[in-house]
Amino acid sequence: MTAACIEPHAPRATYLFPEGYVGWTRVDYHVKDASKLSIEDGRQIYRFPPSGYLQTSSGLEFGRGRDVTYFYYSGDNRRALEEKGMIWVGPSNRPEKDAGEYYQYIFVGPKELYEQNHDRPFRLNEQGVFVRNDQLPKVGPLSVN
Repeated sequence: MTAACIEPHAPRATYLFPEGYVGWTRVDYHVKDASKLSIEDGRQIYRFPPSGYLQTSSGLEFGRGRDVTYFYYSGDNRRALEEKGMIWVGPSNRPEKDAGEYYQYIFVGPKELYEQNHDRPFRLNEQGVFVRNDQLPKVGPLSVN
């Protein structure tokens, strides 16, 4: 008999960004006194405030085949956000132990703005050697003309 390791499917999720939001967002997970993510039709709801910064006591769950949708919202109205070319997943951290920060960054906006506003994980130092860049993206909406 052969045993197979099957990766569980992560919960379905819907990400809601304020209407017209362009810039970096961040979710902090396992925040002690924060609210859990709400569930709507079996989907976890990530509703970002205008600051782009969301905290939740829910966990960061990864898995194969995750069903994710993205919308702009205004009040109770939602408008589908074209995922292709508008959503850019940035750095995330899921420590193996219970200690440490659990977070995920997502950039909302066209490729040109993402390219101008993302930090590469490595950079050249003064000696021309690639070193780890510990700077995380600045969260918040961009001023777009």
